[in-house]
Amino acid sequence: MFDKITHQYTEYCDKEVNWVSADDEHRYLKHLETNWDELNEHGWIHHPQFTYKFNSHGFRSDEFSDEPSVLFLGCSHTIGIGMPAEDTWSRIVAKELNLKCFNLGIGASSNDTAFRLAHHYIPLLKPQLVIWLSTDLSRVELHTADERVEPCGPWTLDRGRFFDHWLINPINSDMLFLKNTLAIEYICKTNNIKLFHERVYNVMKQYDLARDLMHFGKKSNIACANTILEFL
Repeated sequence: MFDKITHQYTEYCDKEVNWVSADDEHRYLKHLETNWDELNEHGWIHHPQFTYKFNSHGFRSDEFSDEPSVLFLGCSHTIGIGMPAEDTWSRIVAKELNLKCFNLGIGASSNDTAFRLAHHYIPLLKPQLVIWLSTDLSRVELHTADERVEPCGPWTLDRGRFFDHWLINPINSDMLFLKNTLAIEYICKTNNIKLFHERVYNVMKQYDLARDLMHFGKKSNIACANTILEFL
């Protein structure tokens, strides 16, 4: 019904998995050995099990439809890495607004990714509202020769000299962010869709931790959802 495009989670189309990158079983077992107290503090000892269920387009989202919806753009904090889907801020917001949850968040992704997904899916899905929590400005999206999509940031400096030049002058990331911002604003405006946009760390605060002990936990997601709902 809706055209698909390739992205970092394409391999997960129509799949339900126990672990994903950043929240993998090896990391969890290692934390059991070295960070048991912290896992216990945040409630990940006795109730650690949940799954990541992806729709036919490879997103941790309701299946796409023509139903009234809110569309989310962002990185791992938007998809909800390390958290059950029902405890993520996007699900809480969608439920409160009584709208379908079309979550296009992708872990480690860039604002480039947000724009590319917005450009393709917003005109198709025509949501009532778009909520975008933009991420680190140093991240970009690279399309490789073998047609893969790779998120790149400071952690990929050893792969070549691209980021040596990219990071030297902050105007590169500043201007890229401005272009992505203006582009997504334009897409929403031309489709007569309301947009809420904020930098992720302006609305997400750490009150607890997810299963991977890196991302935000249930209390943090609830607080984020409430902050966004207050703005709306």
